[in-house]
Amino acid sequence: MKGMIAYAGMMLRLQFRSRLAVFYGFLFPLIFLVAFRILYRWEIGHGADHLGELLVVAILGGTCFGLPVTMVSERERGVWRRYRLLPTPIWALVGGTMGVRFILLVGAGLLQLLLAVAVRMPAPAHPADLTLAFAIVSFTFCGFGLIVAMLTSSVQAAQALGQCIFLPMLALGGIAVRITSLPDWTQTLAAFTPGRYAVVAVSAGVTGAGLGAVRYDLAVLLFMGMAASVSAAGMFRWDVHTGHERRSRLGWLAVTLVACLIVGFSTLRRDAAASQRQQAERANQENAVLASAPAPQPVPAPGKAPPPEEKMYAVEKAASWDVLTPANLLELPRTLPPDSGVVTPIASNLDEIDDDTQAKGKAIYGKLATWAPGKVSDPLQRVANLVYVPAVVDVMQLAPLESYLPALVEQYLWESSKTPDLVRQLGWIATHPLPGEFVSAEDMTALGVEVTTNRVNEIESRLHIYAAKYMFRLLDDPDSGAIPKK
Repeated sequence: MKGMIAYAGMMLRLQFRSRLAVFYGFLFPLIFLVAFRILYRWEIGHGADHLGELLVVAILGGTCFGLPVTMVSERERGVWRRYRLLPTPIWALVGGTMGVRFILLVGAGLLQLLLAVAVRMPAPAHPADLTLAFAIVSFTFCGFGLIVAMLTSSVQAAQALGQCIFLPMLALGGIAVRITSLPDWTQTLAAFTPGRYAVVAVSAGVTGAGLGAVRYDLAVLLFMGMAASVSAAGMFRWDVHTGHERRSRLGWLAVTLVACLIVGFSTLRRDAAASQRQQAERANQENAVLASAPAPQPVPAPGKAPPPEEKMYAVEKAASWDVLTPANLLELPRTLPPDSGVVTPIASNLDEIDDDTQAKGKAIYGKLATWAPGKVSDPLQRVANLVYVPAVVDVMQLAPLESYLPALVEQYLWESSKTPDLVRQLGWIATHPLPGEFVSAEDMTALGVEVTTNRVNEIESRLHIYAAKYMFRLLDDPDSGAIPKK
């Protein structure tokens, strides 16, 4: 133990004398802090959504570059060949190397945290959980860094192979780009890489609910880290010109590859089961909500009395929308799904919407002014076409756009319509079958929404609900002009 501590102290001094080690360990991660500050300048100022990703970048830089480059450089100079002559066991030398690397990673992580706070990111919500997650992620990536060191014989080769791990991890692991923004096939590949689980684990200690919600991810990281450590131990060599044959190295490397395959397929099965449960729960909630929502009633034919057991409201008795009054609309029942629910949601705080969703929503909003169905001559059909847009997005479950876009459409309706007419038109649409023709899939494509569902009845049902919600929100707002002031 004394030998390992003495060796660790010497390695720390040598690390801070090496410009390359200081760059990869401390300065390289700061490049990403600057990049994230520019890319997410509208987010970082008021949240720590990307701090977990930045900490993972610091770990990746120190383990994919700093660790293998240092070991390969020492091996090239014959340092490890001399270590072999020492009475210190090999585990003490490797343990000292890992201890030094962890100290350097902690220093880089603290530097990232301090600078992140300096650019107005809040402090981590769970410091203790963050510390444990940081240690587990560091252990996992140190194992992969050791594999790089054992597979390469020169510093240049170590840097190149480190890039082969570092760059795909950024792209696939949800580090540089959020995994929810990636295509489905990319998300599938991410299940086989430790980067995905590292971001989830570290983020849970920064802004999440703590490590209790990410036990699976921690177990996966430990499993991958142990497999990588076994592979590296099996391929360990003291000198550049000695070591295992290529076939033997591939055999040991297969241990890590098999572990990644086991984890990937296990995660895909787990995600598929969770998706099925969520869809079943959502379907149950939708059915319950829709069953309690009032169904639109057609206007009865002249001279035909309504069934005695059904109450007829003035809205349903009216011959057209332009004869309705606020009093007629206020008597309608308000048995509608909540805005925060899973059916017909409407975002209450638009500042909490992530940048990607805001960009998509604003792109659609910008096209509404020139959208053909939104410019038809019939004002009632025009409003119905516009309300149809969030109804389609809601049925397709395009979260989180399904709660953000309804708020944007409401804003557009408010700004582009005469409010007294708008509230009557919305009331008519909410209680009567959809007038005219349905908006086509080609029309939705023109807005940037690819329609992937043919559930027309569900879309029409959501259209009635959204129209009713918009109507009541106008009626309840004293500044909307929906109710004329006396």
